[in-house]
Amino acid sequence: MKDAMALVGDLVSSMLTDRDIATHLMNDKVANEEVYFHQLNVAVFAMMLGKQLGLERETLTELGLGALLHDIGKSEYS
Repeated sequence: MKDAMALVGDLVSSMLTDRDIATHLMNDKVANEEVYFHQLNVAVFAMMLGKQLGLERETLTELGLGALLHDIGKSEYS
């Protein structure tokens, strides 16, 4: 959870300062890392939407964390 919070915090900080960061994040792919990048992309999309809606930093962080972990139960059965 600590690592996930740190990742989301970094994403929020980057998203609030660099308009193109989401595009860069969603285009970076590594072989055999589809699940990781799916979760990362869902988090980025959710935070982009939240930013457009004018959500505060703390709410964006909570939204990003929830989106990042949205499929956590699937990992047990994959």
